[in-house]
Amino acid sequence: DKGPAQPVCREQVLGEAALLESSSLNFLGLAEEAQASASAARSHFMAAGEDSFALALVDFFEGSAATFAGQFAVAWKLLKRARSEFQLYGQENWQGRAESALGLLLLGRGKCGSALHFHDGALRLLHPELDGPAYAGTLVNRAYLLVKVGRLDAAKASYARGLSHVRRLGLTLP
Repeated sequence: DKGPAQPVCREQVLGEAALLESSSLNFLGLAEEAQASASAARSHFMAAGEDSFALALVDFFEGSAATFAGQFAVAWKLLKRARSEFQLYGQENWQGRAESALGLLLLGRGKCGSALHFHDGALRLLHPELDGPAYAGTLVNRAYLLVKVGRLDAAKASYARGLSHVRRLGLTLP
């Protein structure tokens, strides 16, 4: 009912494909390769004249990969920039994902209290059903952080909520 599909620039499609590749590579534990794919996406989007939202997505994926590559300063800068853009566009789901990624970065730095703050923020922004996998993963990661800071009862509750969500979605925990 919206009419015929509009043509899409080749570079835009290549950029989106590179982001998908980046996400997949990061999931497989190939952080450096994931960063390279995100960087390629940036080049494609810039060639296509894409707006700042597309570049914020690149920042998010590249920042996530940089976290797992141990490049925490680079990751912090990229993820904070992505989160700011997502806020400007009113994209709470992406903002929540960025908050969760910042929490993981801080966990990697051993800053569990600060990481917990970001995970709590992510849970306020992510929708339990529409953002199901991200929401469930954030709950499970939050439970781990709560154990690290000695809040075992809260950790059990968070883990139980996360596990319930995982099961309802038909997902598995690593």
